Amino acid sequence: MCRFCVQHGKGKKWFHHVDNFDKKHLDDKQRLELARAIYLDTAGENAPGSLFMSKYEMLLKGMPILLKTPVLKYAVRPVANRTVEKYHVGQVITLEEAQRMVDISGQVALFECWCRQTNGNNEACCIGVGAFGDLADDIPELKHINISPEEAKEIIEQYEDKGCFHSVWTIKPPFISTICNCDNKVCRGIEGLRLGVTNALHKGHESAMTLPDKCNGCNLCIPACPFGV
Repeated sequence: MCRFCVQHGKGKKWFHHVDNFDKKHLDDKQRLELARAIYLDTAGENAPGSLFMSKYEMLLKGMPILLKTPVLKYAVRPVANRTVEKYHVGQVITLEEAQRMVDISGQVALFECWCRQTNGNNEACCIGVGAFGDLADDIPELKHINISPEEAKEIIEQYEDKGCFHSVWTIKPPFISTICNCDNKVCRGIEGLRLGVTNALHKGHESAMTLPDKCNGCNLCIPACPFGV
């Protein structure tokens, strides 16, 4: 078990703990502001201004530039790691873990992937779950579809077949917002790892392994693995 499970899962997998999907978490003003801002940004709209959101957006937009600056990146990394850990952290999950999350969460909303959008792809493959999924109905600017748990699980499986990996994301942990079906070529979590922001995307509970008796030495698995295994 990871430390999130100890802190937020009562010793079990934290992303399967029903309390972490609950609407009560949106009573936190900063969390609600950030949740709405994520949806509005995905819709191409600006979030209402506030001191908190101004600071957050400045950090979000400024840190990637600083992390790519040779002289500054080592000083910026600790700040970046603390920021993502506090506000918007992800963890890799398996197909089965993602599908179980859907069953637990209740409300499910499908919307466009923010990471893919920045690369000109408006593919709808992000799944808002629980209270965050329900919040989508309060954002008229957002293009989203309310889907059934069965439809959501089928979509997750389709992206598994495409070679994508799955991740769970929070808005101010432990509140769970999204299941993402990630393409490692455009995933901002993967970009964060490459820039030294190790808290951007945590390792999952399960590990992939090869089957030696089925390996023919083609090496196709090496570039396909988003984590460089």
